[in-house]
Amino acid sequence: MKELSYRIIKSSASLKKNYKNSSIDTECLFGESFEVQCKKGSWCFGKCVEDNYKGWIKSNVLGNIIESSHIVSAKRSFVFRKPDIKSEMIIYLPLRSKIKVIDKRDNWAKLDLSLNKNKHYGYILFNHILQKQEIRQNWVKYAELFLHTPYRWGGRNSIGIDCSALLQLSKSFSGEYLPRDSNEQFEYFKKAVNYN
Repeated sequence: MKELSYRIIKSSASLKKNYKNSSIDTECLFGESFEVQCKKGSWCFGKCVEDNYKGWIKSNVLGNIIESSHIVSAKRSFVFRKPDIKSEMIIYLPLRSKIKVIDKRDNWAKLDLSLNKNKHYGYILFNHILQKQEIRQNWVKYAELFLHTPYRWGGRNSIGIDCSALLQLSKSFSGEYLPRDSNEQFEYFKKAVNYN
């Protein structure tokens, strides 16, 4: 089967080495790209393009690709039906979720949440996002957002996070994209030290 590219359309989605096993290995976040290599029932095998992590994911968390323009820079933000915090919440988005902003109005960014040919829009507070290529030198500030967040094996969001995801997500704000697992991060930093 030819690889097909999709994007994650849920707040986060569990990625598993074995779809028959209930334990997760990591999570893919809203807007991240996922390349499907094969399908088995309601499951798809492939890789998260963000960090090349391979595994099985439920097919109902995948939607058509939309080129992102921004990322979420708050620990967790909400997307509302209208540019009003009293309106219906559509979805929550974890830190580093990828979104497409199509308009800015006052303190709100209008998002393209379309699925296939069905047009859908939502609104997020503008001060909760950054342009996707924007670099922030103080990456520790983003790590500190997760103070008091419960530890969760494989977790990559504010509901629960593991140690390597904490480093991966926060360092990415400084423009440094780390591998997902601790042992790969160890090798990455070992090489970086040897090259300097």
